[in-house]
Amino acid sequence: MNEKNQTTTDALQDLLTRAYDAEQGFQHAADAVSHVGLAALFREYSDQRRVFGQALKSMLETHGAVPEKGASMMGKLHQFWIDLRGKLSDGREHEILEECLRGEESTMEDYREYLRTSGLEPAAYDLMLNQLAEIETIYKRLEKLEVAAEAMES
Repeated sequence: MNEKNQTTTDALQDLLTRAYDAEQGFQHAADAVSHVGLAALFREYSDQRRVFGQALKSMLETHGAVPEKGASMMGKLHQFWIDLRGKLSDGREHEILEECLRGEESTMEDYREYLRTSGLEPAAYDLMLNQLAEIETIYKRLEKLEVAAEAMES
């Protein structure tokens, strides 16, 4: 495997793990909130990350790599924290939204770091750029929801 292909494969694999983390994290968030509309939104985001993962897996296979499956240890800890906060906060939405925002911030940082990496193959770069744009849109929406939820709970 040449250096460009290895750089691309490493980035895709890491982002695939992040997609698994976010898919499961949003599902945990959906289960932790009491607001039906917010739970549905979190499930939608979970589904979106599954689609992200499928696209990343497909691209990995195109590069001759075998995609690793499963969430990271940090992702599992984040999911545990979402579950715990949901129980301790009695399902207060703003606290769950706050945790989702933290996860999205970390994910966006990873995408941006990989997009600054030289040596990515163009198709992988485009996929990462498109996924980052969708994550940024979600992040902005979650920010607004968090502010609204906090105001309603005050």
